[in-house]
Amino acid sequence: FFASTTNPYLEKSSAALMAETLPFEPKPDFTVDFSNSLRACSNSVLLAGHTIARTGRKIAIAAADIRETNPFTADAVGIGDGAAAIVLAECDQPVAELKFETTFSFEILDTWRKSADQFLRMTEPHFRFKYGFSDVVTKTFTNFLKSAGMTPDAVHHIAINAPNAKMLLGMLKRVNLSPAPNTLRLYNEIGNTGVSFGLLNFLAELEAAKIGENILWLDYGDGANSLLFQKKAEIDVPQIEKALNEKIYLNSYDQYLRLRNRVKTEEAVFEPFTSAVMNFREKAQNYALMAQQCKTCGDVIYPHERICKKCNTKDNFGLVPIGTEGKIFTFTREYLFPSPEGVTAAASADMTSGVRLFLQITDSDYDRIAVGQTVERTFRKMHDAGGFHNYYWKFRVMG
Repeated sequence: FFASTTNPYLEKSSAALMAETLPFEPKPDFTVDFSNSLRACSNSVLLAGHTIARTGRKIAIAAADIRETNPFTADAVGIGDGAAAIVLAECDQPVAELKFETTFSFEILDTWRKSADQFLRMTEPHFRFKYGFSDVVTKTFTNFLKSAGMTPDAVHHIAINAPNAKMLLGMLKRVNLSPAPNTLRLYNEIGNTGVSFGLLNFLAELEAAKIGENILWLDYGDGANSLLFQKKAEIDVPQIEKALNEKIYLNSYDQYLRLRNRVKTEEAVFEPFTSAVMNFREKAQNYALMAQQCKTCGDVIYPHERICKKCNTKDNFGLVPIGTEGKIFTFTREYLFPSPEGVTAAASADMTSGVRLFLQITDSDYDRIAVGQTVERTFRKMHDAGGFHNYYWKFRVMG
């Protein structure tokens, strides 16, 4: 399942593309895109829960948004970009268990964006708070307690996707609750990330909770959903804490504008070659990043070939995953090629499968790249040649 209000395509499934990146067969046969509502992520969790109860499927959910705001408005500083993902399934040792849920739909024009709009539109802040977020979430919280037969003391952690920190504090004051430090840190360091923000808040509270404690996720957007989870096991590596601690600061506001395509930069010196037919033919190689393994000698090869370079056997290969991590063998930094960051870095890394893989590097401190560093691969958009989005993998330096 994929949830977003800023899907890369107006008519094409992103969930189907994401399913192709999974390094196994058969691929998931049930993919759904959730859009248009800030509750899209929690809606996907609700549908996943009902689907799992009937079919026993294991469902992965990803949520992401990049909402544009007018840079000359006060709201611009409170909006951020973000993504999160979880897996839901029936299992013996879950990290958390969904215990109760309620939903509430409410029509109001507080934030919206038409298909032709570049920036997010918002009504007057006091109206949005009083008749939108605060009123709706307060009613949802009250109805949840009544339906679940619980008291506020039984809710140990609460995660809410408020439009901003001020509205969150105002709403919590109405119901005599205190904000969690984890939640305020998300508001202060990354801002509201749209569809993914509720899930990010929930995961932050889940990481902070003790085993047996209850976490209530209140997801607002033209109404509100409430989902009560109980923590069942500790998380090996707290991902929210890890992501916040590994953030990299931009050098300037100019760099931010370039990365968001707000200013015109140098035109590309060439049009990258692409083909919808080629993308279809090479899905296993380029999306799932599967290497070939010779069935005769066992040599692992990437990119795909027809003849084994070691034993010269022809067309006798199986597919094996390349692996998610590797060690940098050598790297390069290119300052001539046009780039919004001013530098294009790439590395050749020895992956866990034995393949030496060459990819561009992203989301890293390019001045500190070194031989021997561990890198992980991340699926990214490369360019828009051919009139469609072209995706492939890049490296990200870990730690």
